[in-house]
Amino acid sequence: MNFNEFYFKESKSDLGNAFEESIVSGLRKEEIKNLSIKSATQKIIYSDAFKKEGIEVPADVEYLGNQVFDVSNNYKNISGEIIRKSKSKTDILVNKENRISIKAGPQSQLMNAGKIEAIGVFNAIIKNKELEYSKEIMEIIERIQTNIEKKFMGGGETFLGTQEQIETEAEKIKVYFETDLEKLYNDPIFKVDFIKESLSGKFKFIETKPIANKVLGFSLDGKIVKIHDIDDINFINEVLKNTKLGISFKSDSQKIGGKKTGKRFGRSVFRLWWQNPNFRTSGKNQESFQTDNFDNFILKEYKQLHNDLLKEDLKEIFNKIKDFFFRIFNKLKENLKNGIQYFLEFIGLIPEINFNNEISFY
Repeated sequence: MNFNEFYFKESKSDLGNAFEESIVSGLRKEEIKNLSIKSATQKIIYSDAFKKEGIEVPADVEYLGNQVFDVSNNYKNISGEIIRKSKSKTDILVNKENRISIKAGPQSQLMNAGKIEAIGVFNAIIKNKELEYSKEIMEIIERIQTNIEKKFMGGGETFLGTQEQIETEAEKIKVYFETDLEKLYNDPIFKVDFIKESLSGKFKFIETKPIANKVLGFSLDGKIVKIHDIDDINFINEVLKNTKLGISFKSDSQKIGGKKTGKRFGRSVFRLWWQNPNFRTSGKNQESFQTDNFDNFILKEYKQLHNDLLKEDLKEIFNKIKDFFFRIFNKLKENLKNGIQYFLEFIGLIPEINFNNEISFY
């Protein structure tokens, strides 16, 4: 097997581990039995890149590429479960302070676990910038609330809509959030934080060792070798450009009685509510209005509003409509106080993170 064929298995096989171990041996100037690996490795370890970084050879090197470390509570997977252990981002620890992640060839992975790991990265960033992003989301909530109030109340004491329009606007609330959250999390600052965390694992690991602070990128023939500092904004922007990172939100399926229907919350749910009297009135179906998620909360509140709309007192109807939307947005604000992850789970919006996971790092 030649070097090119060999490296395509990097980090996924015993051969990949053998290659990383050969770099460690080379940095220590130890003998390597596999001459083809030794030849490729020597091109890397004696390059000018290490000299420019002030890394001396022979070096004090520890191989961490095949080790797993404890993960902080910041990381949750796509199912919302906390990840307990994960592979080190640092492949080799050189002279105690250079925690290097190895990326070789034109198709090296940004993250070993791809989109599954990306959810953990997203959750870790919003957890560690909770105060900043909570303020931004609170502004989104208030902006959507104000726009709806203007649409229906017109700043006066006269209701400007129909019952069908109330239903339509209620179902659109989640759509409004999808749009505004996508703008928030596609901000260049958030994307830079995302790439940094993807490469380093700074918020991921409890101890320092597995947190990478440098990236060793090189061509498969060993002729181009570069060592990048993960805090170098120019390097991060170049990675960001190549990954073409984009973040969107998709709506979780609507739940009834705690069970997913497979459908997004919307007109189909209101039709179900209107067309099935038992669904509205039967004591057996009261569990349908549990407030463990946003969809069910709206249905519960709408049930009460429907009864209020049958009253003849127009002023009372007006106040009930105002109260209906007020309770919806007040519930959202209450959930945001419990944390952004909790808020997103309650409203039923799942981050969809798209990116090129295999790029060049040299």
